[in-house]
Amino acid sequence: NSRTSVTVSDGVRVEATSEFVGLNTQDHLPVFQYRIRIINTSDHTVQMLGRQWNIINKDGSTRASVPKGSPGLVGQTPVLLPGECFEYSSGTGFGDMRGGHVEGSFQAVRIVTNEKKEIDKEPF
Repeated sequence: NSRTSVTVSDGVRVEATSEFVGLNTQDHLPVFQYRIRIINTSDHTVQMLGRQWNIINKDGSTRASVPKGSPGLVGQTPVLLPGECFEYSSGTGFGDMRGGHVEGSFQAVRIVTNEKKEIDKEPF
């Protein structure tokens, strides 16, 4: 069973696909893996700077959190030219058998190059 969520903001498409992988061996609670794919569908170069995640149990309690402004995505700050993508995979468990959900955001800037080859980072 896999599910994919897709959103697009300012020409940056984020696809998040999650899949149930089984029960962990310690407490037999559900474990999911997820893949994040970020595609630059804009006409501008984009640099991914950070992310923010909350992993929420079905009862509404927070299982884990990555605060907004945390640097990088899995240790990287990829620069994506128009048409390029960046992918990473990870996983999470939940606090009970009913599962839960993950919510969050990414922080990025548009890189604007002028004729003098200077680079300005413009947030979007």
